[in-house]
Amino acid sequence: MYLYWHVPLWQALLVATIGFVLFGWLLVRVWRGSSMGDALHRHAPALNHEICFYYSPEKGLQALSDAAAKMNRETDGALDDRFWDAVMETATEGRHVTVRDWPQTDMLLITLPVQDEMGKDWHVLALAMPETAAPTPAAAPIVEEASPDDAMWIPIRADVAMHRTLPLVRVRRPGQEEEQGEGPPAWEIRDLSVTEHQLLQFLYAHAGEVQSAEALFSALWPTEPVSAFGLRPEQRDRVRRVIFQLRRKIEPIPQSPQIIRTARGVGYALYLSEEMDH
Repeated sequence: MYLYWHVPLWQALLVATIGFVLFGWLLVRVWRGSSMGDALHRHAPALNHEICFYYSPEKGLQALSDAAAKMNRETDGALDDRFWDAVMETATEGRHVTVRDWPQTDMLLITLPVQDEMGKDWHVLALAMPETAAPTPAAAPIVEEASPDDAMWIPIRADVAMHRTLPLVRVRRPGQEEEQGEGPPAWEIRDLSVTEHQLLQFLYAHAGEVQSAEALFSALWPTEPVSAFGLRPEQRDRVRRVIFQLRRKIEPIPQSPQIIRTARGVGYALYLSEEMDH
């Protein structure tokens, strides 16, 4: 038995067209899957009104919220140096960074490290929100009687010093008191590479002064030319990595650097006294 469907040609074409469109839409949905922005909207709809970005080396910067997409449109995708310095510092060092008064007064930018699936690179989640800062108590200074060996060390702070002649630093880190019993914690002495030692000496000679990434690069690699338009991305990453490595060795708490500070969009500075923190 044969069944025949007698319909006008335009109806047959319309049905076929609708079928192809639906099939194509299903293919696109399967291929694209669910984006992080879609997942964020479903599980935390309130964040859609906050400025929220995600950065990965493979895909670059992605807007995860409507507020972030709006900022991208208004700036034509060219966010300022303070934002990118924080993002790249987190991607390079794998630690969170906080920037005050971004993108406007009384706002706080927080960049958080997210490790990729292979565990090799750091991605970055950047979120801007209203600032609700609370004062934190200052740490009590460590007091210790001087020893004859102290003459060979140049104090940077009460708990950090660098050797006068050798590429060495010594640091007292929080939490060592329990291991040492009563009294101040023991000094931890760390070797510095040639580049790390040069960087520390340069920053110490200009203590309290913000040094641009270009100035630091020229001090560390004086024979390598710097373009009039600034450092290339590879050159800027080299400076960031040396800063990161030096912080790991001289900062009592490397995750919260207090000695080598980042001036967003400008450069870096070394501070000798805890009084400069306030």
